[in-house]
Amino acid sequence: MITRSILYTCLTALAFMTSAGSTSCQTPSEDVVTIWIHGTKLTPRFIFPHFFYRKVGLHPASSYDNKYHMRLMAETLCSDKTAFSFEHFYFFGWSGKLSFQERKNAAQHLYNEIQALQKQYRARTGTSPKIRIITHSHGGNVALNLAHYVADESTLLIDELILLACPVQDQTMHLMAHPVFKKVFSIYSDKDMIQVIDPQGLYARGTSGSLFSRRTFPPLDKLVQIKIFMGERSLAHIEFLMLNFLRILPEIIQEVPSFHSNMCSANIGKHRNAQQHHYEPIVTITSC
Repeated sequence: MITRSILYTCLTALAFMTSAGSTSCQTPSEDVVTIWIHGTKLTPRFIFPHFFYRKVGLHPASSYDNKYHMRLMAETLCSDKTAFSFEHFYFFGWSGKLSFQERKNAAQHLYNEIQALQKQYRARTGTSPKIRIITHSHGGNVALNLAHYVADESTLLIDELILLACPVQDQTMHLMAHPVFKKVFSIYSDKDMIQVIDPQGLYARGTSGSLFSRRTFPPLDKLVQIKIFMGERSLAHIEFLMLNFLRILPEIIQEVPSFHSNMCSANIGKHRNAQQHHYEPIVTITSC
């Protein structure tokens, strides 16, 4: 019998081949905690162990050795000295299993971890930090599931939720409307087959909806959806984890609100720096 994970792994491998073939930090003026949540874990430990390595639970980026890709991701984002602080950068690890319930369980764990972290900040500084969550793939659905566990008396507020290639699913897409999420950015690629290939309809018992995941969310005032390109091509699913994309992500988030549009496209191109004799990434954002 073919399990869901095996089926999804096979479809993921096929989709990746298709997509691939198509063409030290300073602290911001106030404490802003950034939490990165990874997506589904599909490969065995011995395959790219340094690239996909993660610890279960909430851990500071500084606790990761330099040989791990996650450490490089945090340092790259932190090169934007006005938006990110390595001192306040964390990774949240979960089982990574392809399961609605596993993602809900992870969200409850995440909620408890954030509550404990805020308590530590209040004890140390007297105030709670702002919270920014960045997710990749199904890490986005872990974050959205936080809405299930926020108590009415809770003061938790996610100031920014940044979803990278998040599979839009019937069981979680409505949770974005919860007031725990203040501002949401969903960045996607229209040729990213892995984002939509999760066959949610095969294991969503008692629900009716689409067989596969969707690419975009229903419109909300607090939501901006950004279709991403790199030159003349769309990004593959794995490229949202690559340093070339992460270097430009802060600029995308900073520039998009000025367009006053809930649907945008962002194109990452190259600009030649004549003085330093190299090419620098440049972002062009247009309203859709």
